[in-house]
Amino acid sequence: MDQAAMDQAAIDRFQFHGQDIPWLLDHWATNTPDNDFLIWEPRSGEEVRWTYRRFVDEVEKVAAALSARGVGEGDHLLIHSENSPEMVIAWYACARIGAVGVTTNTRSVAAEVNYFATHTSCVGAITQPQFAALVQQAVPDIGFIVLTEDNSGEAATEAPIDRETIPFADLIDHDL
Repeated sequence: MDQAAMDQAAIDRFQFHGQDIPWLLDHWATNTPDNDFLIWEPRSGEEVRWTYRRFVDEVEKVAAALSARGVGEGDHLLIHSENSPEMVIAWYACARIGAVGVTTNTRSVAAEVNYFATHTSCVGAITQPQFAALVQQAVPDIGFIVLTEDNSGEAATEAPIDRETIPFADLIDHDL
């Protein structure tokens, strides 16, 4: 038996083989589709709830939209965002397609964001309007920037950046 076959045999014996993040999410969406997965209480506005099924549906759409932009297995995607539903959806979408969500501290300065993005070879970024200028300054050559609609539930009031961005809502509206 060669080394690769021995390694696979060891992996197959591991009791959680194949039970990765997408598997876990699918498991709960199949068994408890109408149970709450995420409850978001924004700083202003109404509470929003995602059931397991709704969450999986949105993750799959965002994953498909990212795949359509060329993001695939092993790629890294910068997620520079405060806690928000979009951040969680983006992270799970990365896991769904085998990409790595590179989450960064929103208190990071441009040089730090540049370090994280360049040292992990990020192909794109998802961020909030309040951080768009910082992300553009930090990694001006990044493949694309996706912007959420608001800043963790507060209206976006920041000046637009001088490059085309993709609304996060367009990822959720992606046809499967």
